[in-house]
Amino acid sequence: MKKIGTTPIKNPVRLKDILRRPEVEFSKLFIFNEEFKNLSQAVIEEVSFQVKYEGYIKRQAEQVAKFKKWENMKLPPETDYYSIPWSIQRNKRKVIQIAACFFRTGCPGPRGNSSSHYPLTSISS
Repeated sequence: MKKIGTTPIKNPVRLKDILRRPEVEFSKLFIFNEEFKNLSQAVIEEVSFQVKYEGYIKRQAEQVAKFKKWENMKLPPETDYYSIPWSIQRNKRKVIQIAACFFRTGCPGPRGNSSSHYPLTSISS
């Protein structure tokens, strides 16, 4: 392990676990398997990226899936927005105003002639 510039290991580990270490680059793993030298630079970079950022990529994929589920969720027009617990009062006002505008007919959107009727532009921070 000193040959590749990292701390020694006490128990057997997978090469994947060694590659996760910040100081280890894929090219340093060639000493463990000569066939790695036959891989293209693109494959080496992709494997390195996938291994080193595996946890982050997994969390991001889970977040995207959750947001997609929420994105398709529809609240009925009769929802009592005042009964929903909110952590920030300003957010509560924005959602209530947007919902009121959305369910009202003839409410101008962001491209409408009068921006004063659009809820997001009439709230001060």
